Amino acid sequence: MVRSGQLVSNIRHKLVRSSVERASPRKLECTHWQKRFSIAIRQYVQFQRETRLERFVWIPTLFAIGLAIVYFISQAREQKREAREQAEYWQKIRAMDYVWYVGEHPACKTGNSVLCFACGSNNLRVERLMQQTYLRKHYCGRCGTSLYYSTEV
Repeated sequence: MVRSGQLVSNIRHKLVRSSVERASPRKLECTHWQKRFSIAIRQYVQFQRETRLERFVWIPTLFAIGLAIVYFISQAREQKREAREQAEYWQKIRAMDYVWYVGEHPACKTGNSVLCFACGSNNLRVERLMQQTYLRKHYCGRCGTSLYYSTEV
């Protein structure tokens, strides 16, 4: 059986021996594999830090890309809606021709000419509508009311 005094002296001896070994210059010298291992660990830790930072950089980048996609989709829908509205507008304008005007306001037709339905003037003016529509706008020269539209021949 080991006595308690002997056990304590054995532990003291081991502690003194290990502290001497730690302090000895022979123990402070690193072997080649220990240096490489410590360098590899430092590189791994640095890599882990960089990948964490890269993860944080990707979050706002992906958010910005998502916002850009949503913006461009909404702009495309808006342009499509505006094009549809403009096509409907020009279709309605093309339908408002001389026959439509005389049918809508039969009291304004006097022989070969028409009168303004708003003020009764026979002073008609013609304006060319560009935008590659090839339409002419006939309006009253006195009050400026649009009367009807005709195609350019």
